Amino acid sequence: MTVFHYPGLYLCFISQHLKKIFEYRLSFFIGIIPFILLQLSAIVVIWVIFKKVPHIAGFSFDEVLFVYGLGIVCYAFGRMVFSNLNNFGYRYIIKGELDAILTKPINPLFHILATDFSEKEIGELFVGIILIIKSIIGLKIHFGILELLALLYFLLNGIIIYGSINLIAVIICFWTKDIQGLTSPIMRIQEFSQYPVTIYGKAIRFVITWIIPFAFISFFPAVFFIRKEEFIGYIICIPLIGIIFPLIAYLLWLKGLSRYESSGT
Repeated sequence: MTVFHYPGLYLCFISQHLKKIFEYRLSFFIGIIPFILLQLSAIVVIWVIFKKVPHIAGFSFDEVLFVYGLGIVCYAFGRMVFSNLNNFGYRYIIKGELDAILTKPINPLFHILATDFSEKEIGELFVGIILIIKSIIGLKIHFGILELLALLYFLLNGIIIYGSINLIAVIICFWTKDIQGLTSPIMRIQEFSQYPVTIYGKAIRFVITWIIPFAFISFFPAVFFIRKEEFIGYIICIPLIGIIFPLIAYLLWLKGLSRYESSGT
């Protein structure tokens, strides 16, 4: 199977997930409500903070919302597409379901990602889109076709970086044979990146910029539209991180796959 067959095959997998959603529509809408409320509560907290202070580290309310909105869209879409990685350690290593996948004539990582699709984050996705639109209007950002293309690129790039971080977090399961790998601690660090990184100390900024590059998912793409000159050096690095980090993640995946030992179950 060539690489050109994968988009169509992925659409076939997604269509099956969508059929399940439409079959249980009430369950779907009930399922997304908690995720929407969670994001709305976080937005209320930000709003309360800005009622007390006009700026945080020089960033206005709409600027923070713009960063937060970009983050929500990338993380929500990333969790939808890469949701099966959350079960990787238990399902594929401990239970041995990876054995069956390795016998199929398609890329095993593609098969794992396409097998599951989390629809619960769709509500968060819409909240993020609304925040982005609201912030663009509030900040009076000039938004033409080039800006739209740039935004779409940054969102796609952010989703790929998020997926790469997730993949690296679970690859350790090949060696440790545990359930979650490093997913839990790494995803906790993610919370720091949903706000301007300039509010943190140098150590945290370094970690979420160069070690676990969450800052390249939402913050640096956001400042491209609002403070380009101030962060131009980091903005130039966005496409580089979007290429290098996924490449590192995939090479580590291949290394882990070569170490895989069947559970025999």
